[in-house]
Amino acid sequence: MKEKIYQTYFINPRALAVDAVGVAPSSITSAAWSPENTIYVGTDAGALLVVRPATGEVVPAPAAVASTARAALEAEAAFDEEAGLPAGCAAAWALTGGGAIRAVAFTKTHVVLAGADGALRFYTPAAEGPTGAVYPAATHACTVALTDGEFEEVLGVSFSPQFNQAVVTTADCGVYIMDIVGAFPPRPPADAQPTDSVGDIPMSPAALSSPRPSTNGMGSPRLSVHASNVEFVKIGDFHTGAVTGVAPLPDGVSLATCGLDGTLRGWDLRSGLLAWKRTLSSPQTSLATGSLAAGCCVIAVSSDTGVIRVFDVSAGAGAPPNLTLRARLMTAAPDAMALCPCGAVLALAGADCKLWFIEMATPAVARVVGFVMLPARAMSMSFSSDALLLVSAEGGEVCSVTPPPPGYQGNGANLDINPRDVHVRTLMAGGGTPPILTSS
Repeated sequence: MKEKIYQTYFINPRALAVDAVGVAPSSITSAAWSPENTIYVGTDAGALLVVRPATGEVVPAPAAVASTARAALEAEAAFDEEAGLPAGCAAAWALTGGGAIRAVAFTKTHVVLAGADGALRFYTPAAEGPTGAVYPAATHACTVALTDGEFEEVLGVSFSPQFNQAVVTTADCGVYIMDIVGAFPPRPPADAQPTDSVGDIPMSPAALSSPRPSTNGMGSPRLSVHASNVEFVKIGDFHTGAVTGVAPLPDGVSLATCGLDGTLRGWDLRSGLLAWKRTLSSPQTSLATGSLAAGCCVIAVSSDTGVIRVFDVSAGAGAPPNLTLRARLMTAAPDAMALCPCGAVLALAGADCKLWFIEMATPAVARVVGFVMLPARAMSMSFSSDALLLVSAEGGEVCSVTPPPPGYQGNGANLDINPRDVHVRTLMAGGGTPPILTSS
């Protein structure tokens, strides 16, 4: 008889009867198994429900707890009086004004609710049962904002075994370490006379070795949490979605990326960490730069709405780039974009066959020169030198274009360039697949 090398598990799905208290099952946004063997359920309206796992029945909060939760919600600045109280509020153990509860986590003495508003709310137990069992958390202890700067929606929280640190993740692919400074009192020196925590009353060795009294009935020290002693350190910040462009920066130890999440980011290659981030108004579709060997200190990014931005990146990873120019030259993302090796001329073309030129007199000074018409829609382009641009067009045609001289300005309000001032010459006739042109 062969030895059995696998286990058999039976899964019995059980519905959570949240609809009995007016909450639609589809509105559940988070759930976690609690230390007291119940299920904490968060909703998209910011209500925290408690469910018995054996039956799926919702455990209604005591009247005093529900009243306190409603009062705390109405006191929050984010409370919408016109919208009123959320569904299930009569049975909720806690109500938050931060939108959906995205995650639920537990320490020894607190329940932490992560909201869609980028804040973490700490709650302490409402009461203790006659046998020492802890009732679900209901008393709001404090609210801690994840960042003081850009908003990030929290998606997950996980505490360390000591409960004085946690990993927090966000919808923007951010990863934070949360430190609760001074969460537990430091251990006294080995030769120190033990004293009671309330005063200077000496404690016996037996008392020192016994578990300290706890207000939560779990035989563990109470975690001290206040907004002033919670610190966040960002250890990761990554693109959400596709990365659409990458280029080295002038310091030689960093690079820039852009993506469909609408951000431009600088990365320190020595540490692999994010050095800076610029959040732009729409998805970014491409990035162009020149040659580091030629002294290029600018990059250009384009958006899906036709906005072109030129940045001075002279500082590399040392500081966020300075915006030199922002212009909307077309109604959609450009089909092709290229920067000359020295970084003095940017060329880009869209579906209307207009080839635009932007001049950078210095990394900090840029202006739109004008446009010239191409014989067909551009597919790709690349500068072979500062004075010659190659353009691959639909139908297999390849053109060479001589950029306008420094200081040139297009004619009239439309900025059209006289064809005699910019030479467009066909190098390869159409009739085949257009080649893809890249810088060497």
